[in-house]
Amino acid sequence: MGYNDAATTQREESKEKEAWKVTIVTTVAFIVIGFMIWSTGMGGKY
Repeated sequence: MGYNDAATTQREESKEKEAWKVTIVTTVAFIVIGFMIWSTGMGGKY
């Protein structure tokens, strides 16, 4: 029982770490792409 709990905890922790990484990468990519579109769009207008 204790072993299963430890394994489950480890699995949950690694899942959380992966989700955290994915969230950061997605957010950064979204900001970069949005900034590129915004800056090129503004550069084209002005």
